[in-house]
Amino acid sequence: MDAEKLFKLAKPYLEKNDFGMAHTQRVFDIARENFTVPSELRELTFASIILHDIGGSSIKDQYEKGPRNCHVHS
Repeated sequence: MDAEKLFKLAKPYLEKNDFGMAHTQRVFDIARENFTVPSELRELTFASIILHDIGGSSIKDQYEKGPRNCHVHS
């Protein structure tokens, strides 16, 4: 997986929510530096981190409703 390319593709969508690109980059960096991910799950895990807030809404919604109920699916 080319994380840099995936970040570039995700950037316009991530910038539409309150969390923004910096949040996603921070989560990605923390996970990569602090957790051992089995090689067979590495690509899926890191791609999921990059994409985890696409379609997200506001920080307020995320805290009040939880991540399962605040994402907008179109």
